[in-house]
Amino acid sequence: MSTLLSNSTVLLSIVFFAFLLAGLGLAGLLNRDEGARRMRSAVRTDESKNDEPSESLTYEDDRPRALKILEPLQKRLAQSDPKQVSAARQRLVEAGYYRPSAVETYFTARVILGAVFPVIAAIAMMTVYTDWKMLNKLLAVLGAAAFGYYLPAIMVSSRISERRKKFKLGMPDALDMMLVGVEAGLSLSASMKHVVKEFGHVHPVVAEQFQIVTLEFQAGRSRSEALNGLAKRMNIPVTRTLASMISQSEQLGTSMAQTLQVMAQELRMQRLLEAEKTASELPVKMSLPLVLCIFPALMAIALVPAILSTLEFFGNLN
Repeated sequence: MSTLLSNSTVLLSIVFFAFLLAGLGLAGLLNRDEGARRMRSAVRTDESKNDEPSESLTYEDDRPRALKILEPLQKRLAQSDPKQVSAARQRLVEAGYYRPSAVETYFTARVILGAVFPVIAAIAMMTVYTDWKMLNKLLAVLGAAAFGYYLPAIMVSSRISERRKKFKLGMPDALDMMLVGVEAGLSLSASMKHVVKEFGHVHPVVAEQFQIVTLEFQAGRSRSEALNGLAKRMNIPVTRTLASMISQSEQLGTSMAQTLQVMAQELRMQRLLEAEKTASELPVKMSLPLVLCIFPALMAIALVPAILSTLEFFGNLN
């Protein structure tokens, strides 16, 4: 029986690898563009004559080897929908990955992990869990493939939530420092530069985002555009409120210091309300471990002596 299961597992692995290689070959054939290949060869010929390399070709050559090898497969499977690519790029920006090749790396990682994890699971089924049924082995391989494919998305979501928490935690202090700078006569960009300098180690996410805003100021973008970019990168209500309040203050001519003060007070009040909400949820969350862990132990300590005394009493009567 074990020999039969081993043979079935080997057959399953061979079929899996065959389908994987067939998919790779089919994706490479479908993605082959002879016109684009001739155009690239013509461009390389012109560049060899002019001795001036193209920036796009240089960037493509600088990419990791895994991106270039798996480019046909990951574009065919994951990057075929422009909306999906745009949503993935937005998520990666929110997670703090700004490199141009971040989207390709993300999709390539999903393809690689989606192929490597089932291979590892199949090897484990062949060597360690040989007594499992064939259906369980198949489910384990498919589950490993799904887990490997969605693991980068889970990691990106976790990083986004962590960055948002850190940003919300440091925003009140950053606004207070900006308020001090504006009241001292500094401009908004100079106040943000001071925040970047002082908050580099305390609140690195806030310092990073404010540094991007100051660089956009230096590049010639307006305040509203730069702050709207901040709101788009973080995608939380705090940044959208900050962008709208500063834009309205600039358009209506109101005091920037008063705007920052009101915003800082609102953020501190919101943080206090969230702390009170967490404290009010604590008794409800503690009820489950109290009932499952502490209460049975207390009942055992209280009732076991009485039960033993009762059993001893009736034993003496007999």
